[in-house]
This record gives sequence, C-alpha cells and structure tokens, in this order.
Amino acid sequence: MVVLQSDGAKYRNVTFSAGLPFTGKSHGANCADLFGDGRLSIIVAAGGLYPGDLMTSAVFCPRERTGNYLNVRLKGVKCNRDAIGARITLLNGDSRQMREVGGGANFGCLPTEQHFGLGDWSPYKSRTPIELTSTCYYYQITLLLSKFGHITGRVQDAELYGQLAEKIRTSVNVYLFDKTTGLYVNGTQTALSSVLCQDIVPADERQRVLDNLVKAVALNDNHLDVGLVGSKHLLNALSLNGYADLAFTIAAQRTQPSWGWWLLQGETTFQEEWNLGPSRNHVFLGEIVAWFFKALGGIQVDPDRPGFQHIILRPNFVKGLSYANASIETVHGKVSSAWKRSKDMVTLDLVIPPNATATLSMPGASSRTYELKAGKYHFSAKN
Repeated sequence: MVVLQSDGAKYRNVTFSAGLPFTGKSHGANCADLFGDGRLSIIVAAGGLYPGDLMTSAVFCPRERTGNYLNVRLKGVKCNRDAIGARITLLNGDSRQMREVGGGANFGCLPTEQHFGLGDWSPYKSRTPIELTSTCYYYQITLLLSKFGHITGRVQDAELYGQLAEKIRTSVNVYLFDKTTGLYVNGTQTALSSVLCQDIVPADERQRVLDNLVKAVALNDNHLDVGLVGSKHLLNALSLNGYADLAFTIAAQRTQPSWGWWLLQGETTFQEEWNLGPSRNHVFLGEIVAWFFKALGGIQVDPDRPGFQHIILRPNFVKGLSYANASIETVHGKVSSAWKRSKDMVTLDLVIPPNATATLSMPGASSRTYELKAGKYHFSAKN
C-alpha cells in the first residue's frame, strides 16, 4: 500500500497538460471523491512511461479546484496490468483516510463525471472535451443498469443506479452547461447532438440547444464536423427534432468532410478518419446506415415492447430525395416501409408482420398518428 500525505490544499485540474506523455502501451485511471460532495476530487492516471520495474501515475483534479497536484510512482511492476489489485490510500493533513482508489490497468468509475476515454475519436476539425462525451455515456450505462435491475427484479439495484444516473445528469447540466450561451462545453456539433440524443438537456433548454446545433452545422457550411461519438448522434439529433431535411443535406454532401466524399475517392468501406487515414475499414463512422432505416424508412424500436412486438414508424419525406425503401427481418417477419414522391403527393406503403403492432406518425402538414395491426397499408399525403 502506498500512502500519500497531502498538505490539505485543494487540487487543481491539470488534465493532460501536466506534462505526462502517455507513451506506454497501456494506461489506466482511478478516482476518488475527497470532498464528499458527489464530484470527482482526483483521478489517478497510470501511464507506462518508464521501462522495467517502474509505473508512473499522476493525480489530476477538476478545473475549479485550486492548489497542487501530485505525481505518484509505483515501483515493482513492469506494466499497469501487473498493478491490478494495488491500493492507494489518500490521507489529508491529519492522517484521516479520505478514500481508497484501486490501482492497475482499469478505467475507474467517477462519482458523477468521467474524464478519461478516447472521446470523440477522429474528429474532422473541432475537438470535444472528453469529460462531456465520457460522462454522457456514463449516464447511459447507469440508466441501463437501472433498467436491468427493474427487469430482473433487483429493485434495490434499480433504485441505486437510477439515483446515480440522475446525479450524473445533474452534474453535466451544472458544470458543463453554460446557461448564458445555451452551449455545452465548447459548443461543438458532437457536444450538442450528444446531450440532445442522450436526454441530458432539461426540457426548458432543449429548443435553445437545438438551435445552437443548427447554427453549428451552418457555420460548417452544412457539413459534419464530428468524430466517432458525434457521428453516432448528429443525424439522429436533427431528424428526431424536426430537422430531417438538414440531416439529409449533411448525409448527402459530396465535398469534404462527408461520406459522399469517400465514395468520390473510390472508397467502398467506412474509414477511420474523414481525410482517409491509414485504417480504411472501420464501422464506427457508419451510423448513417442505421439512420437510413430509422429516419428515412422511419423503422424504430419501441423500448417498452422490445423484439419488434410493437414498431414505431416515423418516416421523413426529406427534400432532395424522391423515394426510400427500408425493411428489417424480425422474429415476427419482415417489417417494411417504402415511400415515393410524385409531383405534389407522397405515397407510403407499410407492411406490419404477424403478431406485431405499430404506431405510425406521419410527418409534415399531415402529421397524424395511426395505430396499426398486422397487415399491409397504403397512405398518401400532400408533398
């Protein structure tokens, strides 16, 4: 056990600017809430900086803290994985134990924030702070755990993770949202689309955040400016909130950066980078394919009735596209959605498989909702 005596001062956030180049093949992170306020007080980040029997760790703290930070070296291990199970106990000036944090090659669960991870990997231009992207997914993970608890009858776990999820969501809105500007962190397309898609934004701020996302897209000449995380959320955030036409405009671009530009370069697989990097077969910028089904065909799952027992149908008759066909094989059979534009009319043909039901929401001026049973349906609406 390594015991660190602090001088009682609060720590300041030095993040990666502390001068520790993580050049090792592995690195890990752990955390502690020294102040008992539900916020991260420190992160112990381990990097394989030194060869042989030395592992280096640095202690980082949130940006509003002031004071010092610590560098910690753990001897006797050849790499981070060899340190799994080690414990670091942090003590304050009067030797009172504050919190134990585990050592080794693992990413620690922070009280209400995550400051580590790959973040919005391979962005085209704008970089989004990792604390936003990682914390949003931390929120989603705790929500899933809460749901799993309810499904499996583990009520105590469900309540525990549900409460933690709400604390995480609150933390994002308190510390990473600027109420004056309506921006999360630095206002990138990734930041704004992530919080919208992951239901982080308070109801009374959603429109302002959405407006800022639309502005961010316009500032980039209606092109995407995202990486891994943003590519998952950008098109969905727009199409789910009344901007399907703008989402399609982004999806159909043929100048850099875009999926269409890849095609013009002769590429037939999804790339790791928008400017054609060394790795040219990556799925993680491929959310556009799922978006074809969800937004253009409009075929969406109902989380309350999984397995396509009930189907949500929300097709978007986007400008610039004359037709769209989408179908998915489910355990009940094929569900299909096909629409076609002809002069001033749009026709929609649907197939709902046996033993399934669906809710159809027609877009545009004809915005009506239909409850459908299994069968074939034909609808028409003014363009």
